[in-house]
Amino acid sequence: MGHWCGGHIKGSRWLMFKIAFRAVVAGLIFGLIFFAGTAVWQVLCKSSIFTIDTVEVRGVVRTDANRLRAAYQPLVGKNIFDEISLDSALTNDDWVRRIEMKRVLPDKLVVLVEEEREVISYKTGDKCISQTESGKELSTDCATVRIEMAERPLDEEFEEFIGMYSSSELLKSSKITLENGFFLVYSDGVEIVGSYRPEVFSRNYDLFKDRIRTRYRSITSIDLTVKNKIYVKGVING
Repeated sequence: MGHWCGGHIKGSRWLMFKIAFRAVVAGLIFGLIFFAGTAVWQVLCKSSIFTIDTVEVRGVVRTDANRLRAAYQPLVGKNIFDEISLDSALTNDDWVRRIEMKRVLPDKLVVLVEEEREVISYKTGDKCISQTESGKELSTDCATVRIEMAERPLDEEFEEFIGMYSSSELLKSSKITLENGFFLVYSDGVEIVGSYRPEVFSRNYDLFKDRIRTRYRSITSIDLTVKNKIYVKGVING
């Protein structure tokens, strides 16, 4: 019986030895493959195949694309796997909110630009301003600006107007003059005097469209600044 137990112990040790040996061999093989693969990859990475040949700028509408492209042009000829500092290539363009870079193997670098988002633009004096979602006020081209700020509204009035403007096709498609206390909309030859209170302007304009407009042959102006009261200047149907 004792002899049998001794044989059993020797067999168990031999089995454990084989398992340990195979684990060591497997580890060595894996290590060799890993280091060999790493060496090959390092050689490939340094190959001219991965030299940046093209820098493409995407997402640019208001940003100076040529200036931005010129800022990144020095990256051409560098290895695409090299560490690239965004700060070294950024421009001082106020419309740039964020920049990301994407490597497109083997030799292309894509610059993804996220710009400030405009909520409203207006003319004041001889300059035009775009106000963005982040609260910035940036200079913009006057060619497409349809809102003129003749007199600065109160801050709360202006905020209310921005909210109405963002959801109103009438306001987006019309020429508008902002005054302190009211605004003027010019639509289809009619001057509309509007209130900065959204509920008043919306309610009165709907009332005008649904019940009053058809009563007039022609209309010169309408005043929508008083809740549930509309003052119309025009010619009533005969």
